[in-house]
Amino acid sequence: WQLLVLRMLTGISIGGAVPLIFSILGDLFPVGHRSEMAVVPGMAMGIGQLVGQALAGFVGPAYGWRMPFVMVALPTMAFALVMWLTTREPPRGQMETGLQTKFEQDDGFAYSEKLSMNKFWKMWQIKSNQVVFLQAMPGCIPWGVLITYFNDFMAQEKGLGVVAATNILLAFGIGCAVGNVTGGVLGQRFYNKSMDMFAFFLAASTFAGILPLVAIINLDFSGQALPAVFVLATSGGVLASVSGCNIRACLLNVNAPETRGTVFAFYNL
Repeated sequence: WQLLVLRMLTGISIGGAVPLIFSILGDLFPVGHRSEMAVVPGMAMGIGQLVGQALAGFVGPAYGWRMPFVMVALPTMAFALVMWLTTREPPRGQMETGLQTKFEQDDGFAYSEKLSMNKFWKMWQIKSNQVVFLQAMPGCIPWGVLITYFNDFMAQEKGLGVVAATNILLAFGIGCAVGNVTGGVLGQRFYNKSMDMFAFFLAASTFAGILPLVAIINLDFSGQALPAVFVLATSGGVLASVSGCNIRACLLNVNAPETRGTVFAFYNL
């Protein structure tokens, strides 16, 4: 039960940090660069999951299941201390198109709007929020399954063993990193050029990302199939991760500075 309690506390801490991170980043970057900006924290989270799975797969069998937790916790505490000592909160709303003139004309101007119940309810009336949340709930199920069961499925059901299964998951993670960067750059270009093209780009990449993973699940692993699995895992990671950073940028763009943290808190649920 100690592990369960500690993991719950860890989840609460991480879950509280993510909305704050994106809310602050929205005050550092303008609309025309937010998809590209969202690549960085998205990649960091992806790398974290990748490293965690690798540590569990490689270090756990050799040194026990507790060691990966220790190896992850120590740098986390160090970086938290560095951020506490060095990071300064940017002026709220300074990158909003409608407020930039006021910030430029008045050095003492401060955006003082606060979250209220009225704004909270209006937040749910924004159509972009509605669409994002409707797709997020079913869209996150595959990610949860992959993170939780993919390694065990490949190792046990497909008979590859822990090391080979972990390597396949690493290939998927590398693909996610590539797709995150590529998706952020291309998504920002589509967003700046045409909203319709942007929406089609996200929908097409999400649908295409299903196909490699379906193939992996149904592939016969006998013979020379293993190299094909690595190719499918990498391509699946590339396609599946395109939409994440762009959706976060959308939420930043359509919500006021005082509601962003709340929006991302619900989005992470």
